Amino acid sequence: MHIVPAPMRSHDQTSQASTAHPETGAHDAMRHGLRSIRAETAAASTHPLEHRLENWDATQRAWRQQIHRDTFGIAMPLRTSMERRIAGHTNHFPARAVAAVHLDVLDGRDESLEPVDFLPSGIALGGSYDDIHAPMERKLRL
Repeated sequence: MHIVPAPMRSHDQTSQASTAHPETGAHDAMRHGLRSIRAETAAASTHPLEHRLENWDATQRAWRQQIHRDTFGIAMPLRTSMERRIAGHTNHFPARAVAAVHLDVLDGRDESLEPVDFLPSGIALGGSYDDIHAPMERKLRL
């Protein structure tokens, strides 16, 4: 049980030494597949705190559920996960990112402000506010 996420992302990274052919010393593509420079450099190109910030909410939620499971049994985490699932399935206008107050209350973030709480969705999500009808047409399959 972790209170804080792990510091680095766990990559499926293989070094050239572990995939080298025993005789030639070059990468053995027949046994280990093609090398991916992107995968080899991904760990070096990210900041150490980036992974922790990405997984902070999920780790805190899992920790809270584990504490509730130890204290109240399986019923409390099961109930909160069902409430989260129900609160997450809201039917709102798809072109706008609506502040989900019910999810904020369940997560204990009801006293904090985020940009989605007071800015229009086009500004908060970095998108444009040009065509608000296209998402609704996509949702209704028109």
